[in-house]
Amino acid sequence: MIATTLFRLGMTVAPWLPRSLAYACARAFATLLAGAGAGGFRAAAANQAVVHGRPAADPGVRAAARAALTHQALNYVDLLQLGRLPAATLLQRIEVSGYEHLRRAHAAGRGVIIISGHIGNLDVVGQALPLRGHPTLVPVERVRSSRLFRYVSALRASHGLTLVPADAALRPTLRTLRQGGVVVLINDWDRLGNGVPVRFCDRETQLPAAPAVFHLRTGAPIIPCYVHRRPAGRYAVWVEPPIVAAATGGTEQRILAIMQGVAASLEAAIRRDPTQWVLFHPVWPRPANAQRAPGPAGCSPTGES
Repeated sequence: MIATTLFRLGMTVAPWLPRSLAYACARAFATLLAGAGAGGFRAAAANQAVVHGRPAADPGVRAAARAALTHQALNYVDLLQLGRLPAATLLQRIEVSGYEHLRRAHAAGRGVIIISGHIGNLDVVGQALPLRGHPTLVPVERVRSSRLFRYVSALRASHGLTLVPADAALRPTLRTLRQGGVVVLINDWDRLGNGVPVRFCDRETQLPAAPAVFHLRTGAPIIPCYVHRRPAGRYAVWVEPPIVAAATGGTEQRILAIMQGVAASLEAAIRRDPTQWVLFHPVWPRPANAQRAPGPAGCSPTGES
């Protein structure tokens, strides 16, 4: 597919290009995908339509979807150049607010569950966690190309993150939390279709229940953490207080209450700047009579967004 082919080309040249030139190429790539009506663009437009409360064909919605494609293309440039970036330089590019919430949760010694979404660029900014002394595990999705998966995983792990395949993450996650470490869960898309029902951006959908399940099993607090891209390759991070749900009712009721809190946090983060929501899979169920439009794969050549 064209997206995968161009990404493989980028793997070779982007790490060695000046950042301004690499960004220009990334913007051109995003414009190409949007103009071709790529699958990722259509999915982003469908998601943006829900966030904006307007049809997917609305010019403002389509503009937001194009901007999201551009943000993700720039994210890939930063990821591809990450291996050559000194840790000190990386930390200088990241501004953090609310860090006391994470520090306080980590000090309690029960581990920390960070929840976030496909917002900004956690691939790059997540490096700050181990660099700040937080042992961090990130479950990631496998991709069809084992070579590409190994390459991207090595980039993501270049400053100390530990990555595990999501389908084999149960034991490593529990072990990390019980040892007082941090687990990062990207929780704005129910990839497997077996999540729990939530109300999200004023519509019903499902989200994975992992944050609630791991919280109830280990007592680790759930800390929302989000990222926005800023000009000149900089990032702004904000950390929020723990998600707290009533400790009454049965396990199922508690899971539903916790996950509704997760959904509310994600929604607020997305609404801050919907163009930074770089998710290229449909989040809300399509109408029963909707047809999936044919077209290129979109702006997710690694199989993730």
